Amino acid sequence: LCGDSLYNTYSYVTVNDNFMTFTLTTNPSPQIGTFDAIITNFHQLEDPNDACLNGWWRCGNDRCVDPSTKCNTFDNCGDNTDETYEKCKPTMYFYENCGQEIHVYDAVHLKLKRSGSSLIPNTVCDNIVVSHSKSSGVGAPAQVYAHFRSINLQQKVSGNCTAARLDVFDGLRNKKRISESEGLCGTSLQTVDYTTDQDNFMPIEFTTDGSNQVGSFEITLTNFHTGECLAGEFLCTNGRCVDSTVQCDGYQNCGDNSDNVSDLCSVIAGLAAGAIVAIVLSAIFFVIFLPIFIIVVMGRRRRNRYSGI
Repeated sequence: LCGDSLYNTYSYVTVNDNFMTFTLTTNPSPQIGTFDAIITNFHQLEDPNDACLNGWWRCGNDRCVDPSTKCNTFDNCGDNTDETYEKCKPTMYFYENCGQEIHVYDAVHLKLKRSGSSLIPNTVCDNIVVSHSKSSGVGAPAQVYAHFRSINLQQKVSGNCTAARLDVFDGLRNKKRISESEGLCGTSLQTVDYTTDQDNFMPIEFTTDGSNQVGSFEITLTNFHTGECLAGEFLCTNGRCVDSTVQCDGYQNCGDNSDNVSDLCSVIAGLAAGAIVAIVLSAIFFVIFLPIFIIVVMGRRRRNRYSGI
């Protein structure tokens, strides 16, 4: 393995035993380089009917992993089932991820900080959003859609954001600004949206000056791709494919709000309610009517037996 793998990931699994050896070899020439690997301990269930031991969590591919690795934004299962929006509904915090990557497998809610509204003065904090779509290697590549649900920062001064500003970029290798050159700040009553075009990387940078100030913002980040939707994906009206688990969650994931259309969501809610009603009625039948039915049948059999004597 060598070269630049910004757009590809590699996965390896031991088969013979619980040992995996890594060897790094270099020639005598001066050079620089880095790599990053997520190493996960797991055991494989041989029978799909078996359960994971010691309280471990079961992945969609029947691997068992430590439950502490679930919803940590890393693919520990090997099929991303430990990071699905349906299980995690993650909320992440910008200040807690300065200089880090935020991995989005379906959708993530990103807020500036966990509590309070005081901003850290004289700081530059950047998060790199990385989208992981199911279509990787099949059809159109993954992209990032950022929907700014709210922004509450200091207003512009002389047409520029000076006290606090957000800057959004498209791509990592050929970084291109997609937000306004004067920065994003102020109090926005209108929603603001940005989408990557180059690849599945969206760097977001937040900068403050030395003044004491308060502020907040909230972003919904969604991975999507265009082209043919795959199993487990929802086709938006604008042609984007998003994970089906983000439907009807009240957040803007498609970019045209077609994932929250009232008629569609009413049908889904109706199906869920119908399933609950069916379960309740079945339970009532088995608890109340089935014993009565058995008693009646047994009574008839006894009468028939006595009448034949």
